[in-house]
Amino acid sequence: MPREVHPMFSERSESFSYEQAHESGSVLIAVLDAGGRVKFACKGWTHRLGYPSDGVQGKELAQFVRPEDRAEYDRAFETAVGQRVPVSARFHLWTEDRKSLYHEVMLQAVTYEGLVEEVIFMGRGSRPGVVFEPAMRAMIDSMPDAVLIVSDQGRILLANDEAIRLFGYALDELVGAEVEMLVPQLSRTRHRELRNGFVARPHTRAMGSGGRYVAVRRDGAETPVDIGLRRVAGSEGDVIVVSIRDISLLRQAEAEARVHATRFRAIFDSTFQFIGLLNPEGTLLEVNQAALDFGGRSLEEETGKPFWETSWW
Repeated sequence: MPREVHPMFSERSESFSYEQAHESGSVLIAVLDAGGRVKFACKGWTHRLGYPSDGVQGKELAQFVRPEDRAEYDRAFETAVGQRVPVSARFHLWTEDRKSLYHEVMLQAVTYEGLVEEVIFMGRGSRPGVVFEPAMRAMIDSMPDAVLIVSDQGRILLANDEAIRLFGYALDELVGAEVEMLVPQLSRTRHRELRNGFVARPHTRAMGSGGRYVAVRRDGAETPVDIGLRRVAGSEGDVIVVSIRDISLLRQAEAEARVHATRFRAIFDSTFQFIGLLNPEGTLLEVNQAALDFGGRSLEEETGKPFWETSWW
């Protein structure tokens, strides 16, 4: 009796070899025994999840599934084995360094003489939660600022190209992760409180509306950012659109401007001559300390007036 497999595997049913699967690193392929233990794992488990070549074989695949998703995996595996039908599922898999990456998977039992001999597991990285149309993905990728789509529970659902560049993570490292991963360690508890408050009382917060924020890159470096927030309706519930702008160059320019202003004031006030700066309309913009001391006036009292209305005229 021939082995029974789903059409998805029909091209492999006669010529399928573990060696061919082993060379595929773009998807996760594993061959399990009827009890769910890994008999063979392709190179994708090393390339995508970081496990050594012998780090998966002989172990139960369930142990690589995030605990919160274990019930979903068990349901899919039991259905594939019990009903001999292909089963699709979505859940997070652990990487070797204990990060969780979201995957779409297919489980298919291979039978021989009516008995389940093996179960083929195939998985590829995906995006959890809300379904995003290609046009939306293209739109946020065209934005100059980093953009994250975040669930009310704080999970990153989508990230644009600029977010990937800014934070240094791959897309499948960001998607499914808690957004607090990008917040300094000491600020994460407070950030969760603020996020929950925003969900309870949503409002649009434009960039430049105040506040100083710091984001953490993958390499641990911190960078000052400006953040805008907007809650929008998604196909499977509301989501939060987070716009993030790297303002490290702006902060650097502000610091340099303060240094130049300090130097200017020191030179400006070092002379005993009376010196003032006027705009083309004759309004006094700056005046040195010698002039202020002579008139017994403060800078605030004199600047902003037409020169002919000042105390020296």
